[in-house]
Amino acid sequence: MLPVLLVTRDDGVRDAVARLAALAGAPVQMQSPGAAARAAWKSAGLVVLGPDVVAVPGVPRRDGVVVVTEQSPDEALWHRAVAVGAQQLLTLPEGESRLLELLVAAAEPAHSRGAVVGIVGGCGGAGASTLAAGLALTAARTGAVILIDADPLGGGLDVLLGAEHRPGARWADLAGTSGRLSAAALLDALPQVDGVALLSWDRGDVIELPAEAASSVVDAASRAVPTVVVDLPRALDPAAEVCAADCDEVLLVVPTTVRSSAAAVRVARRLRAVATVTGLVICDAGSPRLAPDDVGTALGLPVRAVLRRDRDVAIAARQGRPPIGRSRGTLHDCCRSLLTELATAGRVAA
Repeated sequence: MLPVLLVTRDDGVRDAVARLAALAGAPVQMQSPGAAARAAWKSAGLVVLGPDVVAVPGVPRRDGVVVVTEQSPDEALWHRAVAVGAQQLLTLPEGESRLLELLVAAAEPAHSRGAVVGIVGGCGGAGASTLAAGLALTAARTGAVILIDADPLGGGLDVLLGAEHRPGARWADLAGTSGRLSAAALLDALPQVDGVALLSWDRGDVIELPAEAASSVVDAASRAVPTVVVDLPRALDPAAEVCAADCDEVLLVVPTTVRSSAAAVRVARRLRAVATVTGLVICDAGSPRLAPDDVGTALGLPVRAVLRRDRDVAIAARQGRPPIGRSRGTLHDCCRSLLTELATAGRVAA
């Protein structure tokens, strides 16, 4: 299918649509009104008409037609837009954001949304970031994955994965994003680590990430890959709230101590205000400790997995390597078990 058909003789509109289409990754066939435009009319995902196009004779009415102009539309142009069956009339540059959304949508084939899994620590040092990274690395062995670091005050998932110097986009590069973001463009822009596309923070000053940017990125990520893993902070700012709300599953990571469980109760209460917390991952804190079922009872949540201590993870952290390098170890087994359960429930790809 042809993504975009542009029909106009207006050079200004041609240049503006071509520029936005390049940003959206949407191939455009440019035609003047006539036989060639009629031939591509039905097959185009989106039809963009310039203000000079009164009508395209011999074509049926269809959805996905928009009229674009660089001048304030007069009554005559509104009538022509209605006559040609346009659903929208956009004035540039004010309407660029909306036109970009339409171009991005036209460039992407329709497919089901990927699963978004959130991981949050019930207390400091619970190991939530390690679990999030482990889940992403394990899932990457069977399909594409995006790992999102939603904690601006954390140590950085890029550091955890030994990827702080790899080129690619960070949150600072995407803070101005709004509307529908190209899924393919996002995936191409992110640094890759062992099959995982990673979005983390840079080493500069902490930025206040707009909630709209976070929403656009998570939406694009879910359209780009079958599985998205989000490492959520315990203290939710507006951007993190959006990320949490967009998760299909949110797992709370809690060590088996009384203080950890008490802290996790407060975190879970705050988290439930914006997201659905679906279960616990219990981390063995050594002795003395609570039984995993007792932690689950205290929080009123099912225990989805128990993560035993894994000395290989500590060694990898000291050496600046990702926490999972091979298909073995307690972290790998825990992540594999969680992914199998999520796949059985239809949350992630098997």
